[in-house]
Amino acid sequence: LINPIKAADSTAKAQFPLYDDVWDASLTKIKQDTPEDAIISAWWDYGWWFMAIAERQVTFSGGSQNTAQAHWIGKVLSTSDEEQAVGLLRMLNCGKNTAYYLLENQTGSTIAATDLIYEIVPLTKDEARIVLEQNNIEDIDEILAESHCDNPATDIFITSEDMVSKAGVWAHFGGWDFTKSYIYTNINGKEKDYSVEFLQTNLGYTEEQAFDMYREVNSLTSEQDANNWISPFTGYQGIGYCSSNDEMVQCSNGLIVDKINDTIYLSAEQGYYSPEKYFDGEQVRTIEGGAEGLAVAYNEKTQTSFITSPDLLESMFTKLFFFEGQGTEHFKLLLHEQGFNAFDIYAWEVEW
Repeated sequence: LINPIKAADSTAKAQFPLYDDVWDASLTKIKQDTPEDAIISAWWDYGWWFMAIAERQVTFSGGSQNTAQAHWIGKVLSTSDEEQAVGLLRMLNCGKNTAYYLLENQTGSTIAATDLIYEIVPLTKDEARIVLEQNNIEDIDEILAESHCDNPATDIFITSEDMVSKAGVWAHFGGWDFTKSYIYTNINGKEKDYSVEFLQTNLGYTEEQAFDMYREVNSLTSEQDANNWISPFTGYQGIGYCSSNDEMVQCSNGLIVDKINDTIYLSAEQGYYSPEKYFDGEQVRTIEGGAEGLAVAYNEKTQTSFITSPDLLESMFTKLFFFEGQGTEHFKLLLHEQGFNAFDIYAWEVEW
């Protein structure tokens, strides 16, 4: 009996509430300081809390985690294009997925409908109308009412500490490649001749391109391989705390910025190596000869650093959470609360 009791005691002592004072204070402030018709947007996990405590509708919750919102919100978090992020939030605010469904019905293609959504959401309503006309889309007024409504409700966008560890998931859904998904679904396990003809007929590939794609798809040996091929699981790791002076920045994750020699590198057991990209909140620096696929950021204000992939280095989540909105134009800080174990919550009011 002793070992199970010790294990239970250890587990119990390590637990703390998921819903705590910092969440309560944040959601209560949103309830008090935002219009009753405001909509809260975030990753799905805490959607029920937002509805119960803040008493606001949400874009995404446990009840809709298997819908298209997983892609749209994942893209808002992972894109580096602020206009695209705001345009997607406006679309979700105006009509959720309706604009996409209308376009899919007309084009008969997930790929074409998604491409059109990404083309029109950063644009003004008049600009979007021109694009839809050029693509011979019908019922344009109905579509624009769902993507570019005249008076969208206030949108509160939340970035919180828990989303750091979940980045691999939301970035995976946000980066979903619909063309690769279409290809895998239709030619995986099929004969070579059928696959090559399918790709030539449906995607306009040359015979050589189609054969290369057939070989690439058939090199995937599991569903996990296919998922990674369609959209890699990226995330944040190696979050470190830094110290700096006029000559050097040194961080606990191994980042060293030599200000005198203008060099940036990471220290590891294997030695020193440079990342492919470096971000200081204002600009990205590409380092010649750096390790491909490796990116690092340093926030001088908070004296923190993190390692990630180049895809997430300038993402909206990076800018809003790690750099506290630095460099953004459409996100106005509504609140910042910090709770147990330095758990940070930022809530932003989107300025359309």
